[in-house]
Amino acid sequence: LISVARLIIYCAGFEKKVDTSQNSLAVVITGCDSGFGHLAALNCHAKGYYVFAGCLKEESIAFLNSSCEQRMIPVLLDVCNQEHVEELIENVSQWIEEGIETKSKEEKPRYLHALVNNAGRGTPGLVDWVNLDDYRSDMEVNLFGQIRLVKACLPILMYQNYAHARIINMVSCAGLVPNEFMSSYVASKFAAEGFSQCLRLELRNFGIRVVTMNPTFHETPMTTSTKERVMQMWDQLPSKTQVMYGKDFLVSAVVEKLKHLPKIMWKADNVIQDMISAIDMVHPPIRILTGIDSKFFHTIMRMLPEWISELCTPRFPQPPNFMKNK
Repeated sequence: LISVARLIIYCAGFEKKVDTSQNSLAVVITGCDSGFGHLAALNCHAKGYYVFAGCLKEESIAFLNSSCEQRMIPVLLDVCNQEHVEELIENVSQWIEEGIETKSKEEKPRYLHALVNNAGRGTPGLVDWVNLDDYRSDMEVNLFGQIRLVKACLPILMYQNYAHARIINMVSCAGLVPNEFMSSYVASKFAAEGFSQCLRLELRNFGIRVVTMNPTFHETPMTTSTKERVMQMWDQLPSKTQVMYGKDFLVSAVVEKLKHLPKIMWKADNVIQDMISAIDMVHPPIRILTGIDSKFFHTIMRMLPEWISELCTPRFPQPPNFMKNK
């Protein structure tokens, strides 16, 4: 049945790819220092796109400049910094205008093909452990960073005479399914999920596609460093809080559980393939679930009554110190 469905989709032209031979197409990608953004920038460059790669660090810019000749345009970009965003848009607009001014028969028309909102951050820890500044920082990057980039790019995307413009929002499965120890990250991703869906309903009226990506755990610097970041947070907690919970609780509820995290992580290449497909396809899907657990387990969990899904979620194996005498 799956093979028949894929054949129908292929014959209907839904897997047709954008023709890059007729136009010079640019892609703006945020969070290109490492992880998905870095790999996506290199892949897009290899496929012939002009890539405006947003990086937080000067060394990341230097690396991309030295690794890729032409068409790779790394820029300093903190998605929380309005000046950085305005400079990025100025660079993109200038690139488009240079193509218009040249008016050479050899020069192909230039368009902003896609904005890929990939930049993200996440603070692990119990609600009681995570401070308000970390909640704000996660929300600032994961939600307001996306909104800031979308609002900055919309004038270009809407007013250019180009039929295949799209916005790809990296949201994560954390925007669909809650998870203990990740309230700050999950809250920001639930908000980003809502924003992405509202944006899609609006922009479909203007011929701009919006794709929401929801991968599960994949190998990135953020996911592979979760244990170290939790331990760092624990070390910074007030001694009173540490005594209140106890080291045994930390080990049983967090450290032991995180030991198994690598076993359920998928290769980052899976996400990159889906991201490139969202960029390449003439008719990209409105949602991309990456990872078998995302496609099946989490989809089923979302359809179940909440009391059943809660029963399927294991509790902490050991109570903290403050509950032992209750």
